[in-house]
Amino acid sequence: MKKFIKYILAMIAFVFLAGSAMAANTTSLQLNGTSQYVSISDTAQSGLDITSGTMVIEAYIKLSQLPSVNGKMFHIFNKKGAFQLFINPSDNKIYFISTSDGTYSASSQIQVCTSSSFNYTNTWKHLAVIVKISQKTVTFLIDGKQVESTSVLSNASSIVNSNGSVFIGANGDGDYFMGLIDDVRIWNVERTTSDIADNLNKELTGSETGLVTNWKFNVLLSGIGTYSNTLTNNGGAIFSADIPSTTVTETVTPVTETPVVTPSASNPITTVINQGVAVGLSIGTNQQYLVIGKDAGSVYYLAIAETTGTFLKSITLTTGYVPISVTQVYANGTASTTQVSVLATKTSDAKFYNLLVNTSTGAINPVAW
Repeated sequence: MKKFIKYILAMIAFVFLAGSAMAANTTSLQLNGTSQYVSISDTAQSGLDITSGTMVIEAYIKLSQLPSVNGKMFHIFNKKGAFQLFINPSDNKIYFISTSDGTYSASSQIQVCTSSSFNYTNTWKHLAVIVKISQKTVTFLIDGKQVESTSVLSNASSIVNSNGSVFIGANGDGDYFMGLIDDVRIWNVERTTSDIADNLNKELTGSETGLVTNWKFNVLLSGIGTYSNTLTNNGGAIFSADIPSTTVTETVTPVTETPVVTPSASNPITTVINQGVAVGLSIGTNQQYLVIGKDAGSVYYLAIAETTGTFLKSITLTTGYVPISVTQVYANGTASTTQVSVLATKTSDAKFYNLLVNTSTGAINPVAW
């Protein structure tokens, strides 16, 4: 039996609050191209009005189809009334456009596009845009390599501080992105091409200098960095298990592997899906760890065991849910008030759910994400 050891998910206070600063990449944001996007209002955001100096935008994208087929601009990142990053349906080129006064008149614009079309579908690509605002220059990188670009307009040396919302996957005017977006990073410091190439496959910690926000989209809409900038889900955007295959995690500490006790009538688990250390549970006398697995059939369980190998108890997880990973949500010293969060999918609708499990009573409360 081969064990699948996953990394510890970051502690969260509630299911909708964010903070998985050092979690491995697990999901991406899936958008349907007609109504789905995520956003944050200008009054709620912090640090995203970058009007001078250098701004860097990074994101992994995977197009379901080309904009030329869809007929819409595929907006990747947009600060309404200030700047926008999108793929144009007329030529499938990537454009960055900004305005110094909010009008987008020719005299107020920086407008630069890639010289070649972005003709990639159903494959993950890392896109980075380095905007040196005062110098009126824009550099595009695809998978860490600089690509040729064409300067259309370079008539402004600043970007307006607009009161418009920030959009990922839309522009607020009827254009939407169709496909997957992951690991969006916004910087307010200069990043060299080497900086980007060396780190595009690494999970950030959030403490990096100049990192305004990094949205990992690991079943969460908040980011890490100087500001969390929690996004709002519009149109029912969902999380997908389809993630960039090149993304690796180099900054997290793996869970100490602890053998699961031998299956028995009281411990039916035969296949381990995920395990992690749980600190603070009062059952038993040694440190406990949490395991999700299944029996010889198709019944899934959350198990609690001590690091000595002593089995403590198992809880049958709700039928119809397939668990992925587990983390303790909170514990105040008594097992009766300890809740554990289990990330799961539901076979009937393919959505992601958070199963809040009471480790004493076994009560399970599924919450859709």
